[in-house]
This record gives sequence, structure tokens and C-alpha cells, in this order.
Amino acid sequence: MGKTMRAILARRLSFTDELKANVRQRFEGSDEPLSTMAADLGCCKTTLRGIAKREGWLRFVRPPRELLPAAKLAMRAEKLAAEPPPERGRSPSEARRVGVEATPEVTPTLSGGGGGEALAGGGRERETAEALHAAVEQELAEFKAERAQLKGKPLGLLARERAARTLAGLTRTLQMLQAMRCGVLLPESHNDNAYDDMPADLDEFRNELTRRIDALLASPPDEGDRVEAADERNDEAGA
Repeated sequence: MGKTMRAILARRLSFTDELKANVRQRFEGSDEPLSTMAADLGCCKTTLRGIAKREGWLRFVRPPRELLPAAKLAMRAEKLAAEPPPERGRSPSEARRVGVEATPEVTPTLSGGGGGEALAGGGRERETAEALHAAVEQELAEFKAERAQLKGKPLGLLARERAARTLAGLTRTLQMLQAMRCGVLLPESHNDNAYDDMPADLDEFRNELTRRIDALLASPPDEGDRVEAADERNDEAGA
């Protein structure tokens, strides 16, 4: 074998079957960045793409991204808020004028207040609002639990941005549900003690949200923040 052929073979990439199978599984079955797989092969991303094309590998395609649970809850709350208010029964005087039997009005009361019925025609809206409120509270609890598991460890740049959007969306949904609760359950009441678990001053509620997000984003960045963001952008561009 001549020196020229030896030099060519020395420069040619050679992999074991195990390494090739491993990289193929990662190439076809995950969204791992091409850069890390290429590093394991000892080549660049362009060479890896050439190998994949020659071998007939199919690059992993991410499934369509879904709305976050917080965004879904916000959409449901907005849809509920956009619905027309429930119809009220005719008053006795109105019924006499049109010659129909009067529909008795029901006195609106707070849930858990003891006795009474829900606002006439608003039962479904009330139940939906209550269910949405419970779901938002659950999402907030899970958000806090995930944050607590980190034991104060600062979030990465992208993770902090997502966390801020999630917290803002959940809080906005709570504001909307608070307004709907007052509109559906308390159309004529001025009971300041209603729903003590929700703030009466929505402006203060927004200020509190701002303070929470500021505190969240003020936490010092992780050492790999820039690398994390760059890897994600480069992978999406190069995949």
C-alpha cells in the first residue's frame, strides 16, 4: 500500500457499528442538537448531514407544539367572559302587561353562604367559572411546586422567560375570573367579604404580579444561559 493511500485512509472517518447505531437512534428519535452528535463522531454538522443522507437516516421532527395549560385556561375564561349574560325572568308588572305568567326571580346568593339559589339562568356560567378558578389555582400550585424543587436555584434565560409568561397568564386569568364572579354571582350585592381568597383591588393585584415577575427575572442567570439559548436557536435553524 502506497503512502498516498495510507494518508487517505488515515484521514477517512471510521466508526464502529455500535457508535453509528447510537448516533442514528439519536438523530432519528430525538431533537438532540446536531453539534453534540457530530462531536461524538469527530466531525462537523455538515459531515453528519452528509452521512445521514448517504445512510438514509430521517431526521427527527418535533410534534406540533401545543398551547401551555395556562394559555388554554385563559382562552376558556375569555370565551366565557364573551358570552351574553343570562336572561332574567319577567317581573310581575311586565308579565301583567304582556299577559303571560310571571317567572319568579331567584335571589342571588353566594355559594357556601347558606340557603338560597344561584342567579337564575347563571348556573352554568357560575359552575364553569368555579371550575376554571380551581384549574388556575392548581396550575399556580404546580408552578410553585416546580420552583420549590429547584431550592432557589436560578432559572435559565429561556426558562425564566417561560415562567414569567406563565405567571402573567395565570394571574390575568384569575383577574378575569374575579370580574366574572362579581358579575355572575353578585350583580346587585356590595358585600366586601365575598371571596376573600381573591383581591378586591385589581390594580394592586397587577402591581403584585409585576413585583413577582421582577423578582423572578432578577434572579442571577445560570452559567450556561447563553449557551442554552444559542444551542436551541442553532438547532432549530440547522435541523
